Amino acid sequence: MIGKMIDQAWRRELALWKTFWLLHVTGTTLLALMFVGTASMMQLILHTANGNIDNAIVVQWQLFAAPVMVLATITVIWSVFSLILVWKNAKNTSSTIWTFVGRVYVAVKLLNVFIYMFMLLYALMTMPLTLILTLL
Repeated sequence: MIGKMIDQAWRRELALWKTFWLLHVTGTTLLALMFVGTASMMQLILHTANGNIDNAIVVQWQLFAAPVMVLATITVIWSVFSLILVWKNAKNTSSTIWTFVGRVYVAVKLLNVFIYMFMLLYALMTMPLTLILTLL
């Protein structure tokens, strides 16, 4: 069912409200919840050490860091892809105002996604250094 909706949206055959609410909002929300849940588990493991990080905690951190980064990457990719689908289907509505609102939303949200990507890259570049400094 989802695959059929994505295919219809890609061919510009899906109503704007379905593209926006069912594909973009629902998909992005589910991925973001998975990302936040995994990141929260990682934070909980780090904070249970009470500033006393030993090798076991570092290994556990490494086990959770990879899924967090993978989920963050998947979330960004899905966000951009679903925004492209919203843009493509913006004219599939009964009123031209919704076409305008949909496309303005996409433009603002894409700017937000790119800012998020740069923040994620910054975190990737600085996180290992922070961990090393904590261990010293």
